[in-house]
Amino acid sequence: MAWVIALSALTAIVGLVLVIVVFFIAFLRRVADKSWRSTITMLACAIAAMLSMGKFLNLDFPSGVLQSHFELPWPFC
Repeated sequence: MAWVIALSALTAIVGLVLVIVVFFIAFLRRVADKSWRSTITMLACAIAAMLSMGKFLNLDFPSGVLQSHFELPWPFC
């Protein structure tokens, strides 16, 4: 439950795309006990799939408070 709460809280502060990267690395290294090679490979595939769906479906990912103060390119905006 703490993982979901942390994901939601950090998304509100930083934004979804940046938090997903941190969340995947933390979860795969700590809970799934994967190697760095597996972690980076799965992270790259997950981020590529998420960004591809976002691009082709014209989605706006949730942005955080920090992103409202800085001009960032898609998908971070």
